[in-house]
Amino acid sequence: MRSVDPSSQLRDQIEDLTRDSFNTLTTDTKKGEIRVCSLNINGLTDTKLGLLLNYMELKKLDVMALQDTRLSLSESNRLAGLIRNRYLINVQIRIAPVPVERDTPRDQRVGGQMIIVIGKWANRVINFIKDPSLQGVVTGLFLRTGPKRHLLIISSYWPIPATDPTTGQLWNKVMQHIRRWGDIGTPLEYCQRFINEHLIRHLRSNVANTAILVGDLNATWNPSAKGGTHRGLQSWAESTGWSNPLHSLSLHHSTPIFTHWIGQHIQDGVSHIGYSWIDQLLFHKHGALKLVKGGAESGEAWIFISDHRPIWAEIAIPDVTFDEGPTPAPFKTSPLKRPPTHNKTMLANYTAKVERRVLQLPSDLDPVDKLSAIADISTRCCPQTKSKPSFYNSTRYRGGWSPQLLAGLAALTAVARMRQHATGENQRRRWLTSMDIATGIKEIADEWEKKLTKIP
Repeated sequence: MRSVDPSSQLRDQIEDLTRDSFNTLTTDTKKGEIRVCSLNINGLTDTKLGLLLNYMELKKLDVMALQDTRLSLSESNRLAGLIRNRYLINVQIRIAPVPVERDTPRDQRVGGQMIIVIGKWANRVINFIKDPSLQGVVTGLFLRTGPKRHLLIISSYWPIPATDPTTGQLWNKVMQHIRRWGDIGTPLEYCQRFINEHLIRHLRSNVANTAILVGDLNATWNPSAKGGTHRGLQSWAESTGWSNPLHSLSLHHSTPIFTHWIGQHIQDGVSHIGYSWIDQLLFHKHGALKLVKGGAESGEAWIFISDHRPIWAEIAIPDVTFDEGPTPAPFKTSPLKRPPTHNKTMLANYTAKVERRVLQLPSDLDPVDKLSAIADISTRCCPQTKSKPSFYNSTRYRGGWSPQLLAGLAALTAVARMRQHATGENQRRRWLTSMDIATGIKEIADEWEKKLTKIP
């Protein structure tokens, strides 16, 4: 039996992740400002996440959109925490988790998304939206590209039609949502409509805004190509202003790209018996985005990650500039001034002092002024220490903080968010339809209730 050199194998694997020369296509444009990647991950795990983060660093990717993560809210937050702990700064994670019944096996779940932004673009994330079905079929990430100019990255996972309406397939779950709202359309039409509505709002706000659409659309661009279940992608895309420069470049170089590999397991290995291009990366014609280079991956490292392969592109965005300078060190806050939790007598005195002063506040104070006054009282009532005094951040729920203040802050935050969505203030997405209003209020109320349950 031939001996195996693990060091050489690792070097080859890293080379596959860094540069897939066969599947990388280039144009005459010299340099781009952002690298975006999309992948149907078929269930995100700790092991897969480690490889993906290494891939992002080796490939110098700025944004990675993952579809079909199959993660609950708590699982998504845990993995997002692992990513933040790894990078500390210049990292943003946005999630679209799926409802998961307790102890549901991962292979019986479907849907969900996670968007990872690393590097210089992390500080330019300004908003994130997700469709109200709670199945993670469409999300939108807004990046600031200049004064009042933004790039919208739409990530979508178009469900495969179900033959049995009683199964737990993604198609059936989205269908149940839209039927509850009296919608007679299909899940595919629901995804396309959500994309179109938010795209129009985005482009109307500024003539220089740009947009790209990525994801597992389960559709080929060429109507005669094999693969996918949805026909008419090219017709729908071109009618709404989308183009596929990567497909055009593939035809120009006579180099096909494949993003979905159909395989069969043979003992401990996998043999590929088919492939197709059903994961897409489309540019909207509004704003003059240019493709610099792009492609897909075919290395062996991906075989046990997913039956899909990453599709990526380096994109030139007009009039984008970044300040050239050293990367700032992680921000470290100064020690907080805390109530005396270590001494029961002092803590009892502190609590009584706070409550006594709160009861003395004028009854005609509005909620904002009242909360500010409570925060000021809570801070001033903390015992003085010999060390240099520091500002106590009254919104932190650590160290025996006042339940009254926490409940008030939670209520004020919920009301403020509803008002901002109703009016469109502070760059919040404005609620326009009854579905937007009902879904948005429920989401905010659930978050409000969750905060209240944590208050002793």
